[in-house]
Amino acid sequence: MKISFQNKTKKRMVKELEIALELNNLRLFRIAKALLMIADEKSPAEVAATFHVTERTIYNWVSRFIVERFSWLSGIHYKGRGAKSKLSDTQKKRLYNVIDDGPEKVGFDCGVWNSPMIAEVIWQEFHVKYNPRYLCRLLKKIGLSFQKAAFEADRTDDNTKKRKEWLEKTWPEILRLYSSR
Repeated sequence: MKISFQNKTKKRMVKELEIALELNNLRLFRIAKALLMIADEKSPAEVAATFHVTERTIYNWVSRFIVERFSWLSGIHYKGRGAKSKLSDTQKKRLYNVIDDGPEKVGFDCGVWNSPMIAEVIWQEFHVKYNPRYLCRLLKKIGLSFQKAAFEADRTDDNTKKRKEWLEKTWPEILRLYSSR
């Protein structure tokens, strides 16, 4: 099979190869590289052996490229799997600034953010609903940390004394009263 591409097509194919590398898109890379090898007059058998595919696959790639051209290759572009973010990058930057300013500036009377408050701010500012359980991941993506509340009352010296007194005096007294009945 002898196919020749114009220089313009070859240059565009090299750009597709670069895009594939940027996106870590192995499929696009293999197809673009195979088409470039065919354009450099390599045999389909040689190209198939390089990419560990059948010759039929190489013929299919070439024929599909001839028919659909670069619209086919641009259809292979993707930036990853998973759900796409509901907020744009500029909205995420704005959210970062809002959270950094503190909840009082937005109108909350509490000095510390919590998930429902952040979800409410996102709804008010951007009209996007977020589940409060997901917000810790969102905060991590925008460069903030999510911390769970820790109750400090358990760790104070006064409470430690009271617990010790309860365990050593009050609880045994309760047990003694109920066991005597």
